[in-house]
Amino acid sequence: MQPEKSHTAVLLAAVVLAGLGAAPGTAQAPRHLEEALAMAEHGAFAVRIAEGEATERSAGALEALGGILPTLRVESGLSRTTDPIGAFGTTLRQRAITQADFNPATLNHPAVAEDWSGALVAEVPLVNADAWLGRRAAGDATAAARAMVDWERLSTRAQVVRAWFGATLAGEKVRTLEEAARAARAHVKQAELMVEQGLVTRSDALLASVKAGQVDAMLAEARGEARSARRGLATLLGRPDLDVAVPEQLPPAAAVRELALDLSGPVGAGMEAARADVRAAHLGLDAAAGDVLRTRAAWLPRLNGMARMEWHAVDGPYQGQENWSVGVVAQWTPFAGAGQLAAHRAASGRRAAAGPPPRSRGRQRQPGGGHHGRRPGRGAGAPGHCRACRGAGRRGAPHRHPQVRGRSGHRGGAAGRLRHGNADAPGARTRTLYRHRRGRRPRAGPG
Repeated sequence: MQPEKSHTAVLLAAVVLAGLGAAPGTAQAPRHLEEALAMAEHGAFAVRIAEGEATERSAGALEALGGILPTLRVESGLSRTTDPIGAFGTTLRQRAITQADFNPATLNHPAVAEDWSGALVAEVPLVNADAWLGRRAAGDATAAARAMVDWERLSTRAQVVRAWFGATLAGEKVRTLEEAARAARAHVKQAELMVEQGLVTRSDALLASVKAGQVDAMLAEARGEARSARRGLATLLGRPDLDVAVPEQLPPAAAVRELALDLSGPVGAGMEAARADVRAAHLGLDAAAGDVLRTRAAWLPRLNGMARMEWHAVDGPYQGQENWSVGVVAQWTPFAGAGQLAAHRAASGRRAAAGPPPRSRGRQRQPGGGHHGRRPGRGAGAPGHCRACRGAGRRGAPHRHPQVRGRSGHRGGAAGRLRHGNADAPGARTRTLYRHRRGRRPRAGPG
C-alpha cells in the first residue's frame, strides 16, 4: 500500500506542475492577428523599454519643480550649553530674563541653559531662471519620449503583421514541400519499377532519388524556418514562451491591402508632421537646446524668500511665545567650480548630437572658388587677391610670386591662378610648371 500511495502522489504532483507550467504559455496564446496586435501594444520589449524611458524622462519635470515651488520644513530640537553668549541668548529667547541675569558673575559663569526649540520654515523661490528653463527642457524631453513610445508601438504593429504573415507563409511553404516530398518519393518508386521493366536506365532512377533528396533537404530547412518564424513572433509579442498558432493559409490580397492602409496612417503633405519619430526628433532638439540655456542660466543671480516661525521653552518643543522672521535672500555665484563648466559642455554635446549645428554667420570657403569662396573682383581691395596683390595698391601692379619666375601682373593667367589656388582652366598647374622648367614665361590662360 505504501508504494502505491507514493506513486499516486507523484502522479498528482506531476499533473499539477504540468498544468501550472502550461497555463501561462497556452492559455494566453493569440489565435488571431488582432489578438497578437493587442498583446504587442503593451507587452512588446521595445514598447516597454520606450515606456520606461518616457517615465524616467517625466521625472525631470518634477525635479525641476524643486527650484520653483515653495518648500515647508518642520524642525524640533533640544540643546544644553554653558557658553556665556549661548546661555544668555537662550534665556532671552525664552523671554525669562530678569535683573539678576545681568550680574557680571552670572554672565561670565552661567549655569547650564536648556532649551527646547520648534520651528516651521517656509522657503519660497522667487527668481530662479535655471529652474524654469530646466522645467521647459524637461517637458520637451518628456514629450519626445512619449512620441517615441507612439513610434515604437506603430513600428511594433508593423513588425507583428510582417512576422504573422511571414510565419503563415513559412507554414504554407512547409506544407507545399511536404506534398513535393511525397510526390518525389512516389516518383522514385515509379522510376525503380521502370528500371526493373527496362523502360529507363539506372541513372534515371538515381537522378530521381537525388532530386527527392534535395526536396527533403528543402523541407527540413523550411521546417526550421517555420519554427524560427513562430519563435520570433512570440519574442516580438514579449512572450518568448508562447506557442503561437498562425493560420494555415494567407488571407486574400484585398484584406492584406486594407490592413496595410490602416497601419500606414496619413499619406501626403502632412505625413512628415504626423510621423511620431519626426516629432520626437524635433522635440528632442528643442529639449537639448533648452538644456544648454539652463546650464548658462546657472550663472545668473537667484532670489529666494524665507519665512520662519519658532518657539523656545524649557518645558518642551513648541511651547512658549512664538517668534517669526521674514526675509529675502539674493545669491549670485560667479564661479562654482568646474561642475558648471562640465554640465554646460555635456549639454552642448547633447545639443550637437540632437540636430545640425546653427548656420555660421561668417564667410565659408566654397569648393572651386578663390579666397573666402568669392571670385576675384576689381580694385586693390578685392577679396580674391593675395596678400601681395593687396599690398601693391592696385590690381595691375607687377609683383613677384614665390612660385613663378619673372614679373607677372594679376590679369588672371595660369600663373596667377596657380598662386591664388584658382586654377579654373584644366591642366593649368601642369602647363605652368612645364613652361617654367623650359625657361618660358607662362602664357595667359582663359579668365
